[in-house]
Amino acid sequence: MLCLFKNMARGAAGTLASLALLGCSDLIVDRQPAPATDRPIQTLQDGYVSSDRCQACHPAQYRSWHQSYHRTMTQVVGPETVAAPFDPITLRYKDGSSYRLERKGDEFWIEVTQPPGWLGNEPVRSEHRLLMSTGSHFFQAFWFNAGATRVMKLMPFFYSILDERWMPVDAAFVSPPEVFIGTMDTGRWNVSCLRCHTTRPRPRISSMTEMDTRVAEFGIACEACHGPAEEHIAANRNPKRRYEYHLSGKSDPTIVNPTKLPPLRASEVCGQCHAVLKSKSTEAKVRFLTDGHGYQPGDVLESELGIKTDGEGQFWSDGMIRVSGREYNGLIRSPCYLHGDEERGILTCFSCHQLHQTADDTRPREQWAHDQVKANMLDNRACEQCHAEFTETARLESHTGHQPTSSGSSCYNCHMPYTGWGLLGAIRSHEISNPSVDETLETGRPNACNLCHLDKTLAWAAEHLEDRYGLVPPELDADETTVAASILWTLKGDAGQRALMAWAMGWEPAEEVSGTDWMVPYLAQLMEDPYDAVRYRAHKSLQRKPGYETIPYDALDAAGKQKLAARVIRQAWQFSRMAGGQRVVALLLDDTGKLDSGIFERLLRDRDERPVTLAE
Repeated sequence: MLCLFKNMARGAAGTLASLALLGCSDLIVDRQPAPATDRPIQTLQDGYVSSDRCQACHPAQYRSWHQSYHRTMTQVVGPETVAAPFDPITLRYKDGSSYRLERKGDEFWIEVTQPPGWLGNEPVRSEHRLLMSTGSHFFQAFWFNAGATRVMKLMPFFYSILDERWMPVDAAFVSPPEVFIGTMDTGRWNVSCLRCHTTRPRPRISSMTEMDTRVAEFGIACEACHGPAEEHIAANRNPKRRYEYHLSGKSDPTIVNPTKLPPLRASEVCGQCHAVLKSKSTEAKVRFLTDGHGYQPGDVLESELGIKTDGEGQFWSDGMIRVSGREYNGLIRSPCYLHGDEERGILTCFSCHQLHQTADDTRPREQWAHDQVKANMLDNRACEQCHAEFTETARLESHTGHQPTSSGSSCYNCHMPYTGWGLLGAIRSHEISNPSVDETLETGRPNACNLCHLDKTLAWAAEHLEDRYGLVPPELDADETTVAASILWTLKGDAGQRALMAWAMGWEPAEEVSGTDWMVPYLAQLMEDPYDAVRYRAHKSLQRKPGYETIPYDALDAAGKQKLAARVIRQAWQFSRMAGGQRVVALLLDDTGKLDSGIFERLLRDRDERPVTLAE
């Protein structure tokens, strides 16, 4: 101990080296906290150095990334990261279990009560500290230890930031009511979620109880898109080299700038997360489960990972992606990507999106971060980059058949319609395509014309597509000829189609074009749908209609209450037609403007009841 006190007296001159020389190395204590053993941890290797090392030289880029939702995709639970209130509250899941939430100082806890089961007649209670969170934009989900080393289990409720309420995890997806998503997620984070919600993930899985999961950084950080930065930092300690590259505009070979990669490689940087991927071999799958995939920005994505092109739950029957977060699958099937050329260029993710807000972008940071679209790419200018001919007003009007300033002359609405689903709402397709009634009949996917003109039939859409673009109309049955397409999808469609209609009836362009009063009984029908997501979205759309803004209803309440509320809404709407109304065959309105209940019930009896799961 004497040598230690002598060394302390030397002040700044006392170094670890001198301690060792004095024989005091056995007294040196590493005061760094031991790594957590109950959750995945961050460790730096393979050249990864963390985003903290980027800040000094790239302050503007670091600042915009820090305020993005990429950064907060995965976080360690703490007072600064939790968006949800943790006032003591008890949430009940549909399997009979309950979850009591409580904050204890800087920690967030749940007490789980499992109902009596086949193992005994008494409820089983357990306490768990919430350790990690996923999301911070629309929803936030929470994970706790599953009783094994670093194995995560999902709490079956998420917090809706927009609605400021807790919801069952099942409600976040289009999923059958008999499916219990919230009880299926032990180890899922370690195997699946970390692929896209962290930087350089390594599951390190040996069994369901042995998951020494590690990542370079939680969230989508700098090196997720730019690659490992150790070599870059070392090379640029030389200021002469640093400024030579900066002033010349040349790409620094020690780091990847996705916007300066060849077009195909550039979009693959986004595709590593924004695609439905699969390992190309059993060896690659095993390698991922142990030490992660080998892809780094700038590599050929499909050297190890294959792009899935079909499968229930994520694709329409023709291979078009129908869920959120998988935009790369749509991009690579688009003509602007497949048939781009040197003159017009090749469409990439960076044609429209920017991952760092630029100095000339005056939008509030939150607005940019919402979808990270460039400020000048929110309208037809996105397409006019290559299709400059449509900057001429007359040419645009001739092409679309709509007024130039109307929603019908929006390139996005016609060629990237809302046919996908995610985050409890419809999302734009990122597969650029043309409206087609044939494709609607083949796949069940709503076409752009009928998504806006909700009061029109498929026959009406086919006729207009023939008149304007020479498309031969397909054969249609009696209902497709006389009943509005949106009503057919609402009453006869599968759960995915019904969810899209529940959303579309609250979409402002469709409301303006189609009117809204007639929608009320159809939204009421969707509000008693067996699928949580359908009911939720239908209620949101109904609240946009005059007189229905504050009607008492909870989409996640007991089914009996929902049916009663829907019945009251329909009866009140029918009563409002007592003064008379107009006959509209396509909307099933009779001579008095009331609903033709006979046709309504007949179509409803033909509803597609096949289970649908749209897994993002």
